Parts: sequence; C-alpha cells; structure tokens
Amino acid sequence: MTWEEARQRSITKWNLLLDLMAVQDKKTFLQETAEACAFCEKAIDLWTQAGRVTRIQCPFCEAYIQTGGCRHPIDNLQMAVADDDWDSARQQVEAIIQMLQRLDLPIEESIADR
Repeated sequence: MTWEEARQRSITKWNLLLDLMAVQDKKTFLQETAEACAFCEKAIDLWTQAGRVTRIQCPFCEAYIQTGGCRHPIDNLQMAVADDDWDSARQQVEAIIQMLQRLDLPIEESIADR
C-alpha cells in the first residue's frame, strides 16, 4: 500500500465515523476510533521492513512525522464523545479528515516503475 492509498483508506474510515455519529452509539464509536487506520498499517509495514523489534511503529508514520501523531487528537475526540459532546466530536473528526487531506506524502516508486 502506498501512502496515498493509506490516506484515502483513512479518510474513508473517518467519513464512516462521521456517519456513525448520527446514531450516537458511544461504544461502537469509541471502539472504531481506537482501531488502527491505514496510516498505522503502512507504518507497521515500513517498521517491519526496517527490521525493528520494538512495538512502536509511530515514528514510521507520515502523520506522526508531520503532525505529532494521532493519539492526542483521538484522546480529545474520545473525551468529547464520553461527555456526550457530539458537536465537538464532529468538529474534531472533520479536523482529522482535513489534516489527512493536507499531508504532504512522499512519492513512492511502484514495483512496476523498477
């Protein structure tokens, strides 16, 4: 998977979470926000390719490199949902989507280009 594919899959995930907010199902929403996104999957791939043995893949993630990562925004989002502040939660999800859209991603060479 390329970083651009990871971006598109991650944006899709967050858009689905916007839809999920309509039913205000806290448990499902909190579970879904806690699950890894495609940026995590891409970082894990790079981390594995680098032969790392540590369990922390975040330094390989472009979102982490450029914005400091996702933990703080997701923690704030989960706190808003826990407090039933769905308006704030919606704004935060929209901000995450905008951040993903703005990231400058590295151009990756495909296998076909080699």
